[in-house]
Amino acid sequence: MIGAVCLLRTRPYIEAKRGRFVILHSTQPSIEAYSQLVQAMYKHTMGLDYVYLFVSEDRVQTRTIWDQLGFVVERYAYFLERRLPTPLQAELPEGYDVRSIIETDVGQIGALCNLLNVNFSGQPGHVETTPEYIAQEFCHSCHISGGMLILYHGRQAVGTVEICLDEQDPSVAAVEMLSVRPDYRGRGLGRVLVRKAIEFAFSRSLYAQILSVSAENEAAIKLYLSEGFEKKQVIVCYGMKLGNN
Repeated sequence: MIGAVCLLRTRPYIEAKRGRFVILHSTQPSIEAYSQLVQAMYKHTMGLDYVYLFVSEDRVQTRTIWDQLGFVVERYAYFLERRLPTPLQAELPEGYDVRSIIETDVGQIGALCNLLNVNFSGQPGHVETTPEYIAQEFCHSCHISGGMLILYHGRQAVGTVEICLDEQDPSVAAVEMLSVRPDYRGRGLGRVLVRKAIEFAFSRSLYAQILSVSAENEAAIKLYLSEGFEKKQVIVCYGMKLGNN
């Protein structure tokens, strides 16, 4: 075995006519090897208009091959890491509270899906979040009980964040799904959610935290850096339009 390829085709991706390569790798870095992997996947792209994948910026040889295969750079993202010895205290404004999502609470899961779809609307790479997707998250080996949070203002759900285990290093907390409703932005709630995530990680003895952010999201990057995160890696998203589907 010298290579593998895997294309994500869950219902939200199919409805968006997009597919995401979660694996496209060969131990023999040649255009012939990668071309065979991509060709083998074409029959599974029926109904899709576009496929994309991510790779570290420093994988120069692999990126050159992907360029030759017809992939083009879509966007960049930053991988950030925080390894400070203490968490930063989150002070909730009056009238706000943070609640863990209960796996069996259909109302909470629905509120989470609605928030994520509103908050990430128009963001590159976003596909519709569904209750089925959240159910899969609860079953994932990296899920931490109580680690999926919603920020409420009274009865209104206004923000989200999830803290789970990093797939590569389970001693590290991955901060995901961090978002705030558009009409609630500019109130410091993103900082509250970041700090709540870090507090939760420390409560589970996860003293290092990681996250990724679009390179175009300057406000979020500024926030994360001010909260002790450091830029560790640049990730490149490559995409390819499909013309025969």
